Parts: sequence; structure tokens; C-alpha cells
Amino acid sequence: MADWYRARSFDKAAIPGDAVEDAIVEEFVNCLPPTTYRKSLVQCGEPYSFAKDPRDGKTKSTYCTFHREDGIWYYSGNCFAGEYVEPAKLA
Repeated sequence: MADWYRARSFDKAAIPGDAVEDAIVEEFVNCLPPTTYRKSLVQCGEPYSFAKDPRDGKTKSTYCTFHREDGIWYYSGNCFAGEYVEPAKLA
């Protein structure tokens, strides 16, 4: 959380794959109603950007995404709704 405050931008403080504190995920959940809110996947309520899905060629919204593995939250980048892999990494 301290890194985020110092950087003044979450995108400057974290890269996909970074472990994050529960407080960071809670902060994003409390800003807007999440698009996805599951025990192991949270996505912010507003689209971050749009990207072409390489699997079907359609342009879709991406969302700031966090996923949990073994009780630890990780920043996943900006992913399609319901997913935690960034579009550029999909095949």
C-alpha cells in the first residue's frame, strides 16, 4: 500500500504477478461495485481499456484484476471480465 501512495498511481507501483496486500484489493472493491467479485477473483467495476481477444477476434473491455492463490492476492493486470490472464498472453 505504501508503494502505491508513493507512486501516486497503482499502475506505476505494481506489475502483473506482484503479490498485493488484502488492503489494496479491498480499496479497489470499495471504490465501485466490482465487475467480478469472487473468493479468488476481483475485477474493478469500470473498464480500464479495450483489447482484441485473440481467441475470437472481438474487442472487449478489460478490467483491473486481482486473483488469489493459496490465500495470497496477486495483481493480474487488465483482463477480460471473469478472467485473470491479460489479453496479450492469451492464445
